[in-house]
Order: sequence, then C-alpha cells, then structure tokens
Amino acid sequence: AKAAEQLLLKADKADPNSPDIQNNLAMSYRLQGRSEEADLITQRLVEEYPHYIYPRLDLVTQYVHRGELEKAEELFDPLLKRQQFHLNEFANLSQVYLLLCNARHDERSSIAWLRAWQLIDPEGVETMLETMKTISNRKRPRSIH
Repeated sequence: AKAAEQLLLKADKADPNSPDIQNNLAMSYRLQGRSEEADLITQRLVEEYPHYIYPRLDLVTQYVHRGELEKAEELFDPLLKRQQFHLNEFANLSQVYLLLCNARHDERSSIAWLRAWQLIDPEGVETMLETMKTISNRKRPRSIH
C-alpha cells in the first residue's frame, strides 16, 4: 500500500483533478490504517462528485462499521434512485447494501436483494459468497486433536 501511495501521489500531481486517483489514494491510506486521512479525501470526493459511487460507498461502509447507521442510510439512499449502474458499480453497491442490511438485522431485505443481484450477476454473487465463506472459516477456532 505504501508503494501504491507513492505512485498515486505522483499521479495526483500530474492530474490533481482526477477523482479516480484521489479515491485510490484514499483507499491506499485506509489500507495503511490512516483512516482519518482517507475519510477526509473520501468526504471531499462525495461532496465534489456526488454521482461518483465509489467514495460514497466507502463512506457508507465506514459509517456502518462505526455503528452510525443513520448517517450510512442517509448517504446510501440517493444511490437507490439511480436508474443505471455499470456491473462493477452494482456489485459494489450490492455488497455495501448487504452490509447495511446486516447491521440493521434486516434479513428479509438482504435475501430479496441477494436474489435480485443473482439475476443480474450470478458470478458476482458466487464470488462474494465464496469470499464470505473463506472469511467465516478463518474466524472459527481450530479444534485441537
């Protein structure tokens, strides 16, 4: 992440108005545990580029992890009014929505969304479920024989 940060800082100097570069820089900071710096960039991107989905989804995710569900929902809700998404955007939106549903203990909405997502992108759902299974297996204590 540190090497990526250095490359992104150079890219940002060359193109300081690129929300993609700045979003990737924020993600680099987040991976390094520099959440405050990441949040500042992400918040600014959400304000300056309200239709750019990735920083908005990142900020929603951060609010969910902090237990600030009202803020998360307020930031997420406008995305549900959009009529079109790139497949990758929809996959990311779906993952964040499922995270939000889980935090609200809303199993019904989770299942309905997962079914709809599966109709649109069955491979994306399968990948997400396999990832969740892997993470779940890592968290289980190993038995001692």
